[in-house]
Amino acid sequence: MDHSTARTPANVTSLLLDLMLAEVRETAQADEELAFHHSIGFQLAARYPLQPSGNLEAVEAELNDVFQQLGLGTVRLSVVKDGIHIRHRLLPVDGLEQEGAWRGVLPRVLQGAYDAWLRSLGSGPKLHTTIVSNDGFTFEFRHGA
Repeated sequence: MDHSTARTPANVTSLLLDLMLAEVRETAQADEELAFHHSIGFQLAARYPLQPSGNLEAVEAELNDVFQQLGLGTVRLSVVKDGIHIRHRLLPVDGLEQEGAWRGVLPRVLQGAYDAWLRSLGSGPKLHTTIVSNDGFTFEFRHGA
């Protein structure tokens, strides 16, 4: 490999993340890759558990506190007729690539995290979180049946 043409990572964390994502992408089946990304989201939710409040605005504020600590943007939650609409706006993430694999993986990780957080607050077993749209900077999800 000609190292002079390789993309220079912002730091070793970015390099290791790139390598890990490439390995998963190259060796796992599509459903296994998705399960892996969701599992990272579940772990994120477990590391930053939410306090039951019974109030969507309080949940939104608590999630925004978590994302502010992590430098991962902001979230807006709203009740819609068939569930909860989640609009996650991403801020630039220092030290991580802004294009490619990172942009493709983050919505899946957040999908797993939102699903775990909302289940921890009492959403039913028939409810799940789906990705509605992703333009690379704004991710929209729906948590419902």
